Parts: sequence; C-alpha cells; structure tokens
Amino acid sequence: MAKKPKKSLSQTEYFDKVLKYLAKVHDWDPTDFDRSDIKAMVEAVVQVAIRFSSRKNGCAIPGLGKIFFHFKKACPAGKRKMFGKTVEVGAKPAEYVPKLRPNKAFKDAMAKRSPDSKKKGKKSK
Repeated sequence: MAKKPKKSLSQTEYFDKVLKYLAKVHDWDPTDFDRSDIKAMVEAVVQVAIRFSSRKNGCAIPGLGKIFFHFKKACPAGKRKMFGKTVEVGAKPAEYVPKLRPNKAFKDAMAKRSPDSKKKGKKSK
C-alpha cells in the first residue's frame, strides 16, 4: 500500500520549527523569541527579495537560491480540442512568472534527505 505524502507545514508549525532550530543550533534561549519575531524575520527576507528583484537580474537569497522571472508568452483566444471535445478558450496575456532556482548547497542538502539517495553497498564475499 502506498504511503500518503506528508502534508506541508502550516504557518504556525513552520515558525515553531524555525524557533526550535535556532534554539538548538545557535544555543539561543527559545524564550527570547516568539512566533511573531520569527514571522517578522521571514517576512523581512521576502520583502527584501521582492524589493530588489528585477525582471532582468532577479534576486539571490543566500543559502536558498536565486529568484528569476520566466517570460510566459501570450495565448490567443480560440477553440481547442480537449479530451475529444471542442472548447472555447479565452485569451491570456503575456506575463513574467517568478521562479526559484535552488543553489548547490540547497540541492545537496535535499539530496541527502531524499530516500532515493541512500546508496546500497555491494555485498562482499
């Protein structure tokens, strides 16, 4: 039977995990910060990324990756065949879609965590 994928963390759970990580790794007292402080830090990083990212250069977030913008072409209105039926589709304008390109450190950390990355050792005789 297939396992259900893990549900993503809620905002409260995420900030609690960040708080516990800071307390564990940096030996900070968890009572020094609360969720609102962590939320403010995360929002500050997001706001800086939004403010300083441009369509040409994007913005790099250290330890995570680079935000860049992908140009998505316009789609004209018309009729399309979907699942054997003809459907009228409205036009969509061209737009820039933000994307994240993870850096090497983030990719390596995620590769270590994935279950497929565990190499099975060869049996010796």
